[in-house]
Amino acid sequence: MYLAVVWVASPVFVSSSSSPGSRPESLSLTQYAANNCNPKWWRDPGLLRLDLMLVAISVVQVTGGYDQSVSAFTAPSRPPAQLHGGLQSALHLLGSFQALDSWLGAMGDPDSSTIGVISILLTVGNIAATWPAQFVCDTFGRRWAIIFGGVFCIAAALVQTFSYSSGQYMAGRFLMGFGIIPGIVGASSLVNELAHPRQRPFIGAAYNVIWYIGSIVAAWLCYGLTLHISTSWEWRAPSIVQILPSAFIISVVFFFPESPRWLISRGREDEAFDILVRYHANGDLEDPMVKAEFAEIVETLHLEKETRNGVTWRSMVATPGNRRRMTVVATLATINVWTGQGIISYYLTPVLKGAGITSALQIIGITGGNSICNFFIAGFSAWLAGKIARRTQFLISYGGMTVTHVIMTVLSAVYTKNPSTPISNGIVAFLFLESGFYNVAMNPLVYAYPVEILSFSMRAKGISMFLWVTSIWSVVTNYANPVAVANIGYWYYVFFCFVYVIEIALIYFLFPETRGHTLEEINEIFDGPAAEIAIVDGEVKIGGRPADPEKAPVEAVTVVPAAVQLDK
Repeated sequence: MYLAVVWVASPVFVSSSSSPGSRPESLSLTQYAANNCNPKWWRDPGLLRLDLMLVAISVVQVTGGYDQSVSAFTAPSRPPAQLHGGLQSALHLLGSFQALDSWLGAMGDPDSSTIGVISILLTVGNIAATWPAQFVCDTFGRRWAIIFGGVFCIAAALVQTFSYSSGQYMAGRFLMGFGIIPGIVGASSLVNELAHPRQRPFIGAAYNVIWYIGSIVAAWLCYGLTLHISTSWEWRAPSIVQILPSAFIISVVFFFPESPRWLISRGREDEAFDILVRYHANGDLEDPMVKAEFAEIVETLHLEKETRNGVTWRSMVATPGNRRRMTVVATLATINVWTGQGIISYYLTPVLKGAGITSALQIIGITGGNSICNFFIAGFSAWLAGKIARRTQFLISYGGMTVTHVIMTVLSAVYTKNPSTPISNGIVAFLFLESGFYNVAMNPLVYAYPVEILSFSMRAKGISMFLWVTSIWSVVTNYANPVAVANIGYWYYVFFCFVYVIEIALIYFLFPETRGHTLEEINEIFDGPAAEIAIVDGEVKIGGRPADPEKAPVEAVTVVPAAVQLDK
């Protein structure tokens, strides 16, 4: 039976203009259909269970945040491979493992070249994992991708902990980089594909905020170990603790449901519908919103299958819509790396010394405290992501970074000619402000936005490509930043003032608005009328054709324009 939609007003189209700055003026089926969920999610048993599961899945990000903060101790000349906006990268400047006799002895007194290789191998592992990550995620499911990555992370932590040579430690760094990527691809997809459609803007943005939990734990654990332990366990203990997040997620992930969209793509519609009913409607088989949501997913995936007949790497750029998606993904990956955040760590030591802060423990404490501040900023920004437009959030973030970076550059020029404590204090303040503005958008939206704009069939490959581009640029900046800072000093900061202006222009002209749409409805922004989801004369149509009765075996959906939104 066709999916009939009873609309109490005039027919309405669920679409948006494809212009970058447009705001959706129409209403979404799933946003306004009646739903058997309490608007207060913490009072709703189904939503409470679902949200707790999504938080648990997001623990995948703890591994990345923890590892990149701990690994900063091993790389006194270069920042972490994937810098997500924290001054935690400055930890490597003082109080690094290189200053520990126990680590130097175990590594065979490595020279600067060996240290550089250890630093870059995490990124090499990231690059190597991009194809296997998307293959496992698409072929075996989102949960298996998380497990696949977790196994490598556990193996890497064990190898690093019990390393007695630089070669063994290098192997551990590579394995860790390899393991992080499948976890990110699987978890970011699963979180967004499982979330209640009215919570997804916030839930998807909150996913990466968990990164700072790992960063904070790493910073303060290393602080305590530096104070109280003088044996080799001052560096082995932080390494073995890396096992915990991966072990946790592996032990619980199969208690969680698989992505309904992945199940539908495998012909398992009944299982997918049961999951949506259980977690999005508290078991109500007749729930109007779930019926609309299910039909929307089924029809969209059916349309993708008909028009694309499977997604290959070549097909990722075969159509105008796909080329636009991949352009946005590659641009986001590029501007994520090319920010002033990547050079902060190289200037932090002299300005802190100028402010009278010279102790390694003081700097570790400052950067650890800054991670806590950034955690709260990122958390607030994730909440904000459910309230304001994505483009607005990006522009606030990069506009704020531009202003603070310009002021910091001027202060840096003055400091170079006339060092003084007040100027040092000013530079430190604006360094932290720039880091805060980074977290307004680039922590909460760095995964949420590409997951949104990529269609289901492209999602795993697209996220893998995003991480691949990020890693490649990280390799470039790992080597370019210290050379540039050493040779041209604050003029390199002037260069980034112009980079920020270009990035703001790219965001304004390239990034489409996605707020107010489900994952399926966003396809119309990129693919045009062929992917349009509409209600015409009381009947759901996609691409102008009626919903397939064989593919969407649900009955009537009552749409209630006045339905309340779920509290975020």
